[in-house]
Amino acid sequence: LSNFMTNIVEDGAFDLLNVTTGAMQFGWLEYHCPLGLVPTFNDEGTCVGCPPGQYLDNDECLDCSKGYYQDTEYQINCEKCPSNQSTESTRSTSKNDCQGN
Repeated sequence: LSNFMTNIVEDGAFDLLNVTTGAMQFGWLEYHCPLGLVPTFNDEGTCVGCPPGQYLDNDECLDCSKGYYQDTEYQINCEKCPSNQSTESTRSTSKNDCQGN
């Protein structure tokens, strides 16, 4: 797109007062997503988040560790199991996964 616009301006087909190819910048439009979501930078400009059992950390979905669960999507942390309980595996999606040791 950058090369296309540069060629159009240089050919005089895109003529705005005081606009030169050196004055144009091309890049992604900045848009902000709610906490727990990150922009996809696709044509739709949507925000995406992590499914239950995972949490968002530095724009990456990570599994909840053993002893933690997440039953809601688009979260930035996992919930800790009650005292003296843990999950059998990572990526637990329910408090019911927490069992006594």
